[in-house]
Amino acid sequence: MAWLRADPPGQVAAPERLALSQPATSRAPWRSQLRQSLVGVALVLPGFGAIALFTLYPLGSLLWLSLHRQNLAHPQPRWAGLANFAALAHDPLFWQVLRNSLCFVALTTPAAVALGLVFAWWMEHARPVQALVRFCFLHPIVLPPVSVASVWLFLLTPDYGLVSRVVQWLGGPASLALLRDARTALLATALVHLWRQAGFAAIFWLAGLHALDPALTEAARLDGAGRWALLRHVWLPQLWPIGVFVSAQATLSALQAFDMVYVMTQGGPNNATNLFLFHIYETQFTFGDVGQAAALSVVFLLLVLAVTLAHVVGLDRRGAMT
Repeated sequence: MAWLRADPPGQVAAPERLALSQPATSRAPWRSQLRQSLVGVALVLPGFGAIALFTLYPLGSLLWLSLHRQNLAHPQPRWAGLANFAALAHDPLFWQVLRNSLCFVALTTPAAVALGLVFAWWMEHARPVQALVRFCFLHPIVLPPVSVASVWLFLLTPDYGLVSRVVQWLGGPASLALLRDARTALLATALVHLWRQAGFAAIFWLAGLHALDPALTEAARLDGAGRWALLRHVWLPQLWPIGVFVSAQATLSALQAFDMVYVMTQGGPNNATNLFLFHIYETQFTFGDVGQAAALSVVFLLLVLAVTLAHVVGLDRRGAMT
């Protein structure tokens, strides 16, 4: 066993001795790589299976149904191509529902973003009554939407509702039917949605206020920056990602409004509060037109996708600018 002898100092080991001293490498590296790949696939499969079962399969079924005609007159699906989408393009009710939904978003989203920031600032600086202020603004979030709609439906009742009584006490009309008037029904519904949504937006704004860098604020103050300069050049750039997220969440929440419409107005009067999800529900379960409801759902998904992409692009552009 000559190779076990220690070499004299300064003597270079023989090549065979170096080979024996190194750990043995695998004779088939492809087996190790294959084993690692199989382990990775096994780890990915449960998540991919859940996505395929609960996302891809329903989406594929929806697209398939949108290209077929299936209603009470034709219970069995029949190929219709793009006929359902062509019918939507010539349907005045569809365009009215689309206008109602966009108006609902315009009435609620900017107000929810702005009021959320104001509420968050108030909750952060209302030191003596901070707990009470937070309770008042965050309490509507924990209430179920159906309960909120039921309470506000009672408050807005024309004859004995609290709103009518207050308006009457202030010298207004004796009976104020906000939900029965096509001119005010959408605005009243939007205000109820805003009452609940502003507190939810305030949570994220409050987290953003806590994440502000105090060093930047102190440096700006040492340079002589006033309150407006701090807000514009120091605080808002840091709060921009939170603002984009809050705006996206408020927009999607307004587009998905259903509970309040179902409980308070049923889409009336004269379809003045008929929003997208309620129209899909009514088309599917009231009129039994599965193909048309599927086509409406596809259009709704495209609208949601466009809103999401717009907010993502806005966030990326702002990040590139800063």
